Amino acid sequence: MANIPAPRSLVVLGGGIAGHAIAHRLKSLFAVTLVDPKTYLEVPMAAPRLLVDPDALQARIPYLEFLDGVTLVQGRATGLTDGSVAVEAAAEA
Repeated sequence: MANIPAPRSLVVLGGGIAGHAIAHRLKSLFAVTLVDPKTYLEVPMAAPRLLVDPDALQARIPYLEFLDGVTLVQGRATGLTDGSVAVEAAAEA
């Protein structure tokens, strides 16, 4: 029986444009946890289009719709050590 090593863990702080892309691209290599106070990605570049056509596209996309395989922790990082992240729970919106 072969020993299969457990995947290394990766915590991504913030799910903005860069954070969600990192989480998505590395989820096959790491056990990824995304820490963000929101449960959705805001798409700021959608705002001008939405002024013209409010039904054109989503400006808020829930992380669970496109980050399958990533653990989402809703909160703010308050501390960081070698091996752990302290998170304060986000207030319910």
